[in-house]
Amino acid sequence: MEMVGTEHGLDELQAKAAKGDVAAIQNLALYFELGGAGKPNLAEARKYWEMAAKLGDPVGLLNFAEFVRDGKGGVADPKAAQQLMSKAADKGMISAKDRIKMMNAEANNAAKNQEFKLANKILVIDDSGTMRRMLVGRLQQAGYVVAEAADGQEGLAAAKTLMNLKLIITDINMPKMDGLAMIRALKATKQTKDIPICVCSTESSADIIKQAKELHVAGWLLKPPQEGAAEAVATKFLGVPRVRAK
Repeated sequence: MEMVGTEHGLDELQAKAAKGDVAAIQNLALYFELGGAGKPNLAEARKYWEMAAKLGDPVGLLNFAEFVRDGKGGVADPKAAQQLMSKAADKGMISAKDRIKMMNAEANNAAKNQEFKLANKILVIDDSGTMRRMLVGRLQQAGYVVAEAADGQEGLAAAKTLMNLKLIITDINMPKMDGLAMIRALKATKQTKDIPICVCSTESSADIIKQAKELHVAGWLLKPPQEGAAEAVATKFLGVPRVRAK
């Protein structure tokens, strides 16, 4: 199992963010939202999601919209949040459930969606909507076809449904079914046992990592993954997309 460290120094990330580097801004937002400084700092996370949104980043738009809607790290403004969500929708960002339903519906419509059915796919599984959107957004921008799920139970169902699934990127600590339990179920199922699985998690427990190795996990990304890390994993298992996503 390949272990990939992904943390940049804060000074380096902040310097890149000041120059408008969207990936650095996303990583800083996630760093503060997920408690990289010891505990979550939602005010700082909101500031960086707003920076990303102002640069037109679809992931930033949707995450900033949620912060504004829910009043996380600042004042709630439902009207402004709705406008931000509309802008995010215009850039192709939709909810996890809607994306899964859409992809499954497309996969079942052979006459109209042969191209989708034949496409190699990546499944991203994480209970953090923020992290899912960031990973999905980066992979789609790199040209990959991506599905997503919000927990291990949903991920297991999606993995058994999607055709030509070539890579799974999953969190470990999730509700309903955690990542290790899901991986065990996937490895025990003939249909999914050979699909490469990469973990993307803040988890650093030696016991958890040992269990993952025993399950033949193909890689391990530390949250938040640095720019290009998830794309590199995708390229390793799927190759370079012939056509970049629009």
